Amino acid sequence: MVADGGAPEPASPAPGLGRALRSCGWIAAYEVGEAARTRLLQLLLVAYAASVALSTWALVRLVAFAERAVAERLGVPTTRRPGTLIEETLRSGSVTEPLRAFLGNGVADQLLDGSSFVALWFGATASVALPALALLSASASISGEVRTRGIRWLLSRATRLEVAAGKLLGQGVLVAVAALLGAAVAFTLSTSLMVVAEPRALAGELLLRAGTSLAFALPFVGLGLGASCWVSGAHTARAIAFGVLFALLWGYARLQDHVGPGGLGRAADGVLLLLPPSLWTDLWGRDPGTLLATAARGGVQGLLFFTLGWARFRGRDL
Repeated sequence: MVADGGAPEPASPAPGLGRALRSCGWIAAYEVGEAARTRLLQLLLVAYAASVALSTWALVRLVAFAERAVAERLGVPTTRRPGTLIEETLRSGSVTEPLRAFLGNGVADQLLDGSSFVALWFGATASVALPALALLSASASISGEVRTRGIRWLLSRATRLEVAAGKLLGQGVLVAVAALLGAAVAFTLSTSLMVVAEPRALAGELLLRAGTSLAFALPFVGLGLGASCWVSGAHTARAIAFGVLFALLWGYARLQDHVGPGGLGRAADGVLLLLPPSLWTDLWGRDPGTLLATAARGGVQGLLFFTLGWARFRGRDL
């Protein structure tokens, strides 16, 4: 294949499974190294950590306000640091019964079965902010290399599939680092500003929610990288990725109206399983089998989006 300007594209190295795996690992390490060097991705990580910090601070203020109201109602003195009364209040029937009525017994029981409200709050924040970070970061990966012609240097050392797969792996590592960073921020702030009865249990809960938010972000990594395979330039790729995301959300809402026992209903239900919003409910439980199955489904969705982008990337003139 001839690249722009008439220069032939460098020949791809000879195939081989071991060499291919090493190349994918090298490309993934290169992707992580570029992220550490690129200020934009550093800003994205800082923005994610800041969003978790702001969300945790807001939770602390909300808990303090709620505990003051409860203390005034009961005629007892307030505490200097919030967190003493809120767990008992959330477990009381006055709170659990409305939750069960609103969410259903199954979902409410999953949320209330040993889950800390701090971890649930962090999980909700991370499940929104982390996919946005994944989409912004992954969509600039290959498209940015194509725009700067750095892709030619990569292709002189690996095949196109190895480059794309390595970048997918590298983006997954970056999102995993961000998930752990967010959990660390939430733990540090919550234990510093609130009374936490069991810090070790809270740390485990936050790590669990970091994992579920990572699983929810996997389709967005694939979607962003798939969009990045189609165009040159990060801004264009991001516009495509977010456009597809909004179309998927619209389609998910419309398909839910057609789910049913008939043939069309079963087809709609099958399509819904391939869309990222279908992961949301299953990620709030604590059953290991369900969580692993949901994470695997998120990985399959990410690979599906990546494959659609790869179909374009494999034949592009670079």
